[in-house]
Amino acid sequence: MSEDQFTSLTMTWRTALMLAACLHLTVCAVLIWRRRAGGLAAKLLAALLLTIVGTLTPQMIGFAGFYNVYPWLTFAPFDNELLLGPLIWAYIMVLTSGRLPKPGWWVFAPAAIAFVYGMVWFLTPYEPRMAYRHAFHAPYIDPAETFLGIVFAVAGITLALRQAARYSSWLAKESAGRETYLIRYLMGAIASLAVPVVAWVVMDIIEATMGPLSYTKEYPFYLLLAASGYALGLIGLLQPHEPFPVMGAPKPTPEPEAPPTFDAHPDWEAVVADLRDEIVAKGWFKEPRLTVAELSKLTGLGRDDLSQAINRGAGANFSTFINDIRVGQVKERLEQGADDILREAFEAGFGSKATFNRVFKAATGETPSMYRQRMAAETDPD
Repeated sequence: MSEDQFTSLTMTWRTALMLAACLHLTVCAVLIWRRRAGGLAAKLLAALLLTIVGTLTPQMIGFAGFYNVYPWLTFAPFDNELLLGPLIWAYIMVLTSGRLPKPGWWVFAPAAIAFVYGMVWFLTPYEPRMAYRHAFHAPYIDPAETFLGIVFAVAGITLALRQAARYSSWLAKESAGRETYLIRYLMGAIASLAVPVVAWVVMDIIEATMGPLSYTKEYPFYLLLAASGYALGLIGLLQPHEPFPVMGAPKPTPEPEAPPTFDAHPDWEAVVADLRDEIVAKGWFKEPRLTVAELSKLTGLGRDDLSQAINRGAGANFSTFINDIRVGQVKERLEQGADDILREAFEAGFGSKATFNRVFKAATGETPSMYRQRMAAETDPD
């Protein structure tokens, strides 16, 4: 590097912000990749973070003047926006179903083709490379890649939302930790990527109607994308070490010699009343991620019989049934004069404040604070 070249490179504040973001996101990706309990889902999330780093890199080095000092960096395949949509969809699929369907791997084919295309031209001699870029790539290929990147991102987020909706319905029947898994992790991850994608669409519409934006005017979008990466990294690092309940996992085969759990025509309400008493007495409801399978083992009841008893005797799915027990425990503690509502909610097994407030109000018609105030007024009218 000559002295003139060295002085042409500048560390602007925009470059510094992007550099800090890229370093932090890379560290997050490495930590998530190395998580033993994460499996394929963790690796897909790490790949998504690294894809965001790659998308930020041209902006980072561009504001520092690298493309002016080293024009041969043109076509360097740092970014591949065609990966964003497929990766978020694949991550949600693997997280909820434990695997990615074999045909699903083909969604990465366009990104692979784009990478090979960029690498071939990056290795082409400089003069013909730049001539091709100005004559064909910039006016035709680059807009097409941007359009496909948006289409793939929107499609990936849409399919991820559909899978999350299916998973939500399944969790309501199988797990008391529905909100914990769905809202905190799945919907958080999808929303984190959806925000910059919406901004990307808006920016592309502006460029299509008003002409190309300068790097400076595009910069807020890349800041938003970096913030999205931070949110995704935090979600990945905070996920529980135990794997998510997997939708469609095979049920344990019952012993053929085992007698039926219930009589031919049981009193379902009485069965549920006994079940509720046992759950309360032994404190099983306090486990935030309690599942039908785990409760079946604890009670000794068959899994299908347990689900049938709750559905018929309580008129509710498993998640609602357990949350009703938790609400009852919190109400009892508030009636006894407990002051710290949130502590009582967590001790009763709720995984988040938002979930507790929503479930409590749905069950009682009042917020927890209103209920506590009413109980205090009834206890001490003066």
